[in-house]
Amino acid sequence: MIKRTLLTLTALSLFAFAQAQDSTRHRGGRGPMWEMDTDKTHHELGINVSGFIKTFITPANSTELSASANNYLLSYKTIFKNGAAIRAGLGGNYSNKNQTEDNFTGTLNVRNSQVNARVGAEWQFKLTRRWNFYTGLDFVYSGGTERSETPIDNINKAITESKFSGMGGGPVVGIQFRLNKRISLLAEGALYAMANKITDRSSIPAFPGNDSKEVTNEFNINFTGPQSIFLIITF
Repeated sequence: MIKRTLLTLTALSLFAFAQAQDSTRHRGGRGPMWEMDTDKTHHELGINVSGFIKTFITPANSTELSASANNYLLSYKTIFKNGAAIRAGLGGNYSNKNQTEDNFTGTLNVRNSQVNARVGAEWQFKLTRRWNFYTGLDFVYSGGTERSETPIDNINKAITESKFSGMGGGPVVGIQFRLNKRISLLAEGALYAMANKITDRSSIPAFPGNDSKEVTNEFNINFTGPQSIFLIITF
């Protein structure tokens, strides 16, 4: 956790140092060309670029910083004139793997799918001309399925399936550095309380009397540090 946070802050600092070498320019006496017009409503579209930045600041075989450190691949904000904003995020994954078993003529099939979504509100505070700080509150949802089919013999197979869903929310804080008027970098942390439900099933179609089902309910409070970096486009 500490290493990931330090890597994120290092990346942001490097960008800040590079931009600090640029001389500020003015247009029509209204201030630097990269300074935001606070009299307008702005929209921001973001993409998680942690995996891309990882290739530059960590060894090739390191997993210290990766896109999986944050559940959201895409983010969107509408920022109003008073600094208040509405926000949303979306992420997920899907995989389907088939593996031939040596002992039988069947195959092992494993499918995974997951979706993560959030909506919320935030309030932005200007620290300097390039640095913004914000705090907010999110409502979050996550859900997914893992299903596997394993051959028992040449005819029969066992099926196991695990489904999970969770809802919750909590506060978020973040910091944003503007490279120019349209492009910026963002990192944020969140403290989410989640109520989750996990349903595990197992069955052998040829022997339906052996089917089993187990339901687990759990409650978690998770802190996600600023482990991911988002590239933001403002329009």
